[in-house]
Amino acid sequence: MSDDAGTEQGAARTFSRAKTKARLLALQVVASALLIYAALWRFEAYDLPHAYYLWLGHIRQVGPTQAFAAPFGDYSPPYLYLLAAISPFGLSPLNTIKTVSTGAAILMALALRRLVQSAGVPKSDEAALLSLLVPSAVMNSALLGQCDGYWVGLCLFAVAAACRGRVFAMAAWAGLAFAFKAQAIFIAPFCIGVVLQHRRLEAVLIPPAIYILVMLPAWFAGWPMADLLTVYVRQHGLFEWLSTAPNLWASVGYFDQFPARWVIASAYLATAISVAVYLWRFPKALVPAALLSAMMLPWLLPKMHERYLLLADMLAFSLPWIMQRTGRIFVCIQVGSVLSIFAWITSLPALNIIASLFVGVGLISVVSLVRTSANDGLNRDDGSPPPADLRTR
Repeated sequence: MSDDAGTEQGAARTFSRAKTKARLLALQVVASALLIYAALWRFEAYDLPHAYYLWLGHIRQVGPTQAFAAPFGDYSPPYLYLLAAISPFGLSPLNTIKTVSTGAAILMALALRRLVQSAGVPKSDEAALLSLLVPSAVMNSALLGQCDGYWVGLCLFAVAAACRGRVFAMAAWAGLAFAFKAQAIFIAPFCIGVVLQHRRLEAVLIPPAIYILVMLPAWFAGWPMADLLTVYVRQHGLFEWLSTAPNLWASVGYFDQFPARWVIASAYLATAISVAVYLWRFPKALVPAALLSAMMLPWLLPKMHERYLLLADMLAFSLPWIMQRTGRIFVCIQVGSVLSIFAWITSLPALNIIASLFVGVGLISVVSLVRTSANDGLNRDDGSPPPADLRTR
């Protein structure tokens, strides 16, 4: 009995020490995040006064509900819903935008926690906390005041649902992400691959249904449905330059931001072929497959922005928690993403060329990984997450 009691006491002390370490980590991460956000909070990106403040001013002038009686802003309504919800609190325009963007960072952390849990990894809380300090995520929300974290977080929830074999839930999360921003299309090849593997073709009806459902509040307020259904078509025509992203076009864009139309057409054709090959040889390991999908489209397509790798950044961050010897992939993608954001802030496009080299190396590493990694749960018929000992070594 004494041996049993000693064993129980030892286990209790070990558990207590682990709990204390977890609390200290949480305290350190939260304190660090608060300091970083406080240091970056007053920075005002160029597009805030030229776009976001105008949308917020319109909402405050006519009211949170009446503001949606007619189209306004370049974004789809979900982001504008958030501005309308927080507008009555009387915060300054900068504080309002940065508060909404901080919510995006929190959503990404919660989604990444869910993703790591779905992969059967026990340290999901630590992963979620540390994701708050991922440099590109901090720059997107705290520095630039952007809302990309919302569509990225929703895409992460979609990947987590796929890891658990929940195809309909994956489709719903993906549809909600697309309703928030068109860049959620980056995860579409992955979602289509999962649907085809599970032979649940009816799931393709869910994203458009979710999109329409999310648009209904604006439509009820008076926003024409035809305009709501074509908002992304108009967005595509707003920007004429080739690319500010660290992708295949970084070097070309440095010399010519307005190439011939056949060059752009060739890019779309190459993208279509790449997606077809991706679906034909759909990777077995789901998180690497999702990462490849998130990198493939912004790498190949023109008219990409420096912020469009955020989904790839967060999926790459999740990899070392799930699969060993994948940290270098995160480092390459993260360095490229951060350098590209600096290139935009400092108006140094040459820096973006260097960034594209890092991202290119990361992409090659991801392609190599998906060719060699083992199944991480796609074929588990019960929909349960894979045990940790089945992670790729």
